[in-house]
Amino acid sequence: MPTDKRLFIAVISTAENIPRDVEVAWTDANVCLEGPYAASTVQDDTIFKFTSAIIDVRYDADVILSLTRKLDVKAVPYLFFVTENLARAVEGPFVLSGQTEDIEAIVAALVNQGAGLKH
Repeated sequence: MPTDKRLFIAVISTAENIPRDVEVAWTDANVCLEGPYAASTVQDDTIFKFTSAIIDVRYDADVILSLTRKLDVKAVPYLFFVTENLARAVEGPFVLSGQTEDIEAIVAALVNQGAGLKH
């Protein structure tokens, strides 16, 4: 697990990269976004060095179920996110964007997850 005081969040997504403005905003919020990683790469303990994860809702249900089982076994807290362009089209829960309120909502929900049922 990382030893500095930043929160490390693995972004598990179908996207090829995190937009630069989003990455900068999260860094300014003292959060390190790592990835994006494809769901298929979550096969070994390497990914579980992160303190938490956010998962792109564009994955098929079977992929999400397999992935969340792996994260649950390792007690890695996770949430689902939509991209900013999808969020502006419909009302959604967690948005991966550079907006302060979106960052704070994800960080607060991940930090507040305790033992037991999540999400």
